[in-house]
Amino acid sequence: MNENERLALLRKKLNLTLEKFGERIGVTGSAIGNIEKGRRALTDQVIKSVSREFNVNENWLRYGEDKMFDKSKNSHLSELAKQYALDDMGIKVVEAFLELSPEKREAIIEYVRSIAENFKNRSEEDIIRERIDREVEAYRRELELEIKSGRKLSRLDDLSEVTKNKKNMLDR
Repeated sequence: MNENERLALLRKKLNLTLEKFGERIGVTGSAIGNIEKGRRALTDQVIKSVSREFNVNENWLRYGEDKMFDKSKNSHLSELAKQYALDDMGIKVVEAFLELSPEKREAIIEYVRSIAENFKNRSEEDIIRERIDREVEAYRRELELEIKSGRKLSRLDDLSEVTKNKKNMLDR
């Protein structure tokens, strides 16, 4: 049995149509049909996509060796990626974390825990107030730069007008 026939066997075992199988790995159903019939080569990219998406042992798909389905580290990562909707960067982050020594993992966990504690202890109002303060500070710096550059913008006029109106209202 060649790799094209193994791909057909896999698809049938998964009970997927050409279209559904292709959709899951990012190719058309007709492309899968052409591969299965030997009219088109099974590329490395398709092999990797099939292996990742369906937890298929690459050696089985390429050479007919070992078992059809793989339970290796990559297949577990693929399952996590599907379960938690991780993109490529998310997968790389998880993979990099898992490759760290236990001590380095623990250091990262402690760091993330401290960040989470910081957020947990803050109320929603505190977070909103902090965001507003940052925006006001950025606006103040922008106005200072405009004043220093000698430009008087209508926003400054608007700001002074608002201040006058507030003062008038308080005086009443």
